[in-house]
Amino acid sequence: MIKIATLSMIVGVICAECGLAIAQPSDFTDLGEHLGPEVVTVPVQLRAANDVQWFRIVLPAVSADGGYVDIRSEYPHAPLRYAPEREWMGRPDLVVFSDEGTYLGRSDPGVGLLNQIVVSWGDTDPRTPLCVYYDDEFDPHYECGHVFDGFTGELNGWEYWLAVGQFPVLDTGAPWSAFSTLQPDSNPARLTTLIFTIQPAGVPYCDPDMNWDGNADASDLDYLINVIAGGENPTGRNPDFNRDGNVDMGDVDALINVIAGGTCP
Repeated sequence: MIKIATLSMIVGVICAECGLAIAQPSDFTDLGEHLGPEVVTVPVQLRAANDVQWFRIVLPAVSADGGYVDIRSEYPHAPLRYAPEREWMGRPDLVVFSDEGTYLGRSDPGVGLLNQIVVSWGDTDPRTPLCVYYDDEFDPHYECGHVFDGFTGELNGWEYWLAVGQFPVLDTGAPWSAFSTLQPDSNPARLTTLIFTIQPAGVPYCDPDMNWDGNADASDLDYLINVIAGGENPTGRNPDFNRDGNVDMGDVDALINVIAGGTCP
């Protein structure tokens, strides 16, 4: 308890010196309402290494049973033998607040591809991970990022505020408190891009690429049939493809229909 109290006092002093915001930010980008299925791309440019950019967005309610909102950040994935642009953040950070400024959570810079932002609310059925091919002359290979599977939890659906900066961006527990401990000119990396993938609950959604090979074809049928028969499921996908509560040949029929161009069940 003594250590926690001491840490809180230290953080409070640091925040006071950093000009901690204790009210709704007046300098922010309003992204508006995004309540339908869509992909939203948002460029981020910090004005200094310790700058924190604020974004307001209205998102739909999602839960483990339906809908999802996934956020990731983009990085110019140059081949390893070339130096990536120094202006792009290798470890961006994101902190999430409610419409009242209450801290709701943050990204984990350790789980994303190249330590990029990874946040995932809602449906626990894993989505296809982001993979990048590195054409390195000594070690050409693919790397895949963290799977989006609703690990961040659920959203009630309303107005949310996002604070984006360079790692680490800290929160003190006070409303709207997000600040960076970096020195203003300590790092030239100032750029990233946020990618929101939004799928509201109640809107039919399914991914026929069961085996995550990048194609929706007969091999996905073979994969699902094998899982239904008791075989391994390395992608972790939910074999109840038609979501009727049963794992049976009805799921195979639904998958055949989607691969043939039909609608999601």
